[in-house]
Amino acid sequence: MEEQNLYEVLGVDENASQTDIKRAYYRQIRIYTNEKFPEKFQELNQAYETLFNEEKRQEYDRMKQDGGRYEATAHQVVEHISNENYYRAAQLLEEMLQDYPDDLTVKYRLADVYVSLERFQNAKKLGADLILENPHSEEYRLLMRQIYFHLGDTHKEEVQLKKLIQLNLNERNYHLLLSHFYTRQEQLDKSIRVIEEGLLVTPIDIENYFLLSELYFLAFLNQDEFLRKNTLKKIRKLPNNEEEKQQVMAFIMNDCDEVDQNHPALPDLVRLVKEMNQPSYQEVDEWLRDRQYVLNNTQAQQLSSYQEEAGEDLRGSILGSIIVGIIFSFIATPIVGIIVGFVYYFYAERIKQILGCLILIIIAVAIIGMFLSGL
Repeated sequence: MEEQNLYEVLGVDENASQTDIKRAYYRQIRIYTNEKFPEKFQELNQAYETLFNEEKRQEYDRMKQDGGRYEATAHQVVEHISNENYYRAAQLLEEMLQDYPDDLTVKYRLADVYVSLERFQNAKKLGADLILENPHSEEYRLLMRQIYFHLGDTHKEEVQLKKLIQLNLNERNYHLLLSHFYTRQEQLDKSIRVIEEGLLVTPIDIENYFLLSELYFLAFLNQDEFLRKNTLKKIRKLPNNEEEKQQVMAFIMNDCDEVDQNHPALPDLVRLVKEMNQPSYQEVDEWLRDRQYVLNNTQAQQLSSYQEEAGEDLRGSILGSIIVGIIFSFIATPIVGIIVGFVYYFYAERIKQILGCLILIIIAVAIIGMFLSGL
């Protein structure tokens, strides 16, 4: 069955402007409504989505002109990329770029493949061309940000991230990326400010958890106790109903499962889940039991490690213990010397502290005695 001509579906000429295409689409869907003509309605939607998007329209026009060769090659490229055969994908895309030098889709895919091949300078050149063609494309800006990250050009990476936020203030991921950028630069105050600004401009809903979670961990890094506690309160107040509460608990549990088990943030997050789990859910109860078991084991290991370190700190050197043992062998008996040597080895620091205190006491008593005898 021959594929339908999308221009004919909308009833417009192939040279029709974007305005003509839009008018034709709305005129047609008023006639062919989804309720009465669902198949026709879907055809109109597909035609409009393709032709009203300039890049998709160019690709469609080219496919019509070359008898499907463009589409067939593009399909091979996708297949090679999915198999991680980036070298062959790059070859095909370079051939396509020669045949279609103004095709933005080919340029974008080739730049992306160059990144996978670590040919960052080649990718950078194509990415710059793409942004010149469409400076408002978030997709192109994200690609350039990735390229500058790999090239180590922090200034230009920062510029691209700030531009992405300007293009789409509501996209939380852009605020998170810029915050991560500043964290890598060890500029925690800037990281925190970016997240706080993101919370002010993005819609207030449970998706804000991801910004608040980032803020919570940044508060730990920055040793900001007030911010940490305040952020926990905001997370607690985030859900507006039972369904949202379950989602927020799932977000927190996922964070806990992904971070290091020794992270100092975990106990507070576990407590928060416990507080929110009212009425309790069996799955959450089981997770809390497992998590509490892990926390208890971690705390026990840390205590044991601390005790071992503390014990090692009290010990003296082997040579010092032998010398002390020999001295006391001459003063008393060999048995006494051996015992004193062992005691000194295990409690050298404590013995030194006690001797230091005794010396200070003797000196103090001598000074007081001299002072009294002078009177």
